[in-house]
Amino acid sequence: HRAELPTPISTWKKATMRQMKKETRHRWNEFPDSHIKKVWRDSNNLAGLNRTSLRATTYVLSGHAMVNYHLNKIKPRTIKKTCPYCMEEDETLAHFIGSCPAWSMQRMQHL
Repeated sequence: HRAELPTPISTWKKATMRQMKKETRHRWNEFPDSHIKKVWRDSNNLAGLNRTSLRATTYVLSGHAMVNYHLNKIKPRTIKKTCPYCMEEDETLAHFIGSCPAWSMQRMQHL
């Protein structure tokens, strides 16, 4: 009578990874359609980004970038919505990237 050998850890790791991917795919498919889901589905480029670049891209796509307009929703008593660079409008992502006069020279260099 031969004693059974224990299952190798690598086998458990592979099985766990397969199950996690299966569950993630299922959750993704159950998630309602949104612009974020469409961008992910239509773009092969996002999957190749490093963590820092992916975080920045997600901020931009979701509108939850760390600008004062969004931060004010989290801490309304301590953070004002106003742009700290021009003090003229709420600091939204669109304002910061597209219209803040304080950044106009930098913006022109990249157009």
